[in-house]
Amino acid sequence: MPSVLHPIWPGICILAIALAFVGCGHSKREDVAAAFSGPPLAPQPPVFVRGSMALILTNSSGYEARVAVEGGPYLEPGAAVGGELVCLGTKLLFNPDPNQKKGSSQIGRFNFLWDVTTAKGYLLSEALQAYAPISSSAKFTNVMTKAEAAAEEQIDKHPCRPEEVTVSSEDGEKAVFTVWRAMDLKGFPMRVRSQSTRLTLTFSQVHLESPPEEAFAPPDGFAKYDTAEGLIGELRLRQANLRRKTPRETTGDLDLPARPAGGQRPPGSY
Repeated sequence: MPSVLHPIWPGICILAIALAFVGCGHSKREDVAAAFSGPPLAPQPPVFVRGSMALILTNSSGYEARVAVEGGPYLEPGAAVGGELVCLGTKLLFNPDPNQKKGSSQIGRFNFLWDVTTAKGYLLSEALQAYAPISSSAKFTNVMTKAEAAAEEQIDKHPCRPEEVTVSSEDGEKAVFTVWRAMDLKGFPMRVRSQSTRLTLTFSQVHLESPPEEAFAPPDGFAKYDTAEGLIGELRLRQANLRRKTPRETTGDLDLPARPAGGQRPPGSY
C-alpha cells in the first residue's frame, strides 16, 4: 500500500529545520549570554586576611612567608589552600598559589591587598591588569594574650611556644585562637588555629624583613575599576568573547594590552 503522509507533517519538518538553524545561531551567542547570566560575584580576601585572625598576623617590622591553610569554613570547594603572605605594619598582601584556585580563577588569578586597621583594600587582577577597591564592615581592634602550660613544639625547625589569644571587634564580638610563636623569630606566629572553626594557618620560609612600601599599593599601569563587581564583569565578558573566536583567531589571552614598561613588579614577585 502506498504510504500516506499526514497533511501537517511537511510543516512540522520545515519548522524543525528552521529551529535547528536558529539553534546554531544561538549557540554562537551562548558564551556571551552566560557572561550576563547573573550578577558577577567578586572574590573576597580569605577570612584570615579580612577577619579577626588578621590582627594576629600584623607585624610592625614586616615579613614575607609561605602560608598553608587547613580546615575551617574557608576551605569551601575551589578555595585556595596556600600562598605567599607579605606584611608591613597593619597591611597585608596575599598571593594565592595559582595552581590551587578554581572557580573564580577560571577568569584569571587574583591577589589581595588589605589594611587591617581600616578594613579596606584592593582586589588585583593580573589577567586584566586592573584593580578595584574592596572593604568590610567588621573591624578588629584589641588583642589579649594568655600563656598556655604546654610543651614547646618545632614548626619548620623553629622552637615554638603556644599561647591563647583573644581578638575583639568593635561591636564586642570575640574570637579565641591558639598561637604558636617562634622564640627564635621574635615571637612570629608560626601556627595560628581558631578554637571555634579549627581553621589553621601554618607558616614556613619566614623572612623578617621590611618589604617595599609600594608592594601595598596597586601596581603602576593597572587600570582602576570603581567596583570589584565591575572588574569581574569585564573579565567575564572578555572571556566569553575569547571563547567565541575560532582557533585561528584565539591567542590564548584575554585580548589585553601589554603591561607598560617601567611599572612596578607584579604581585607575588617579591
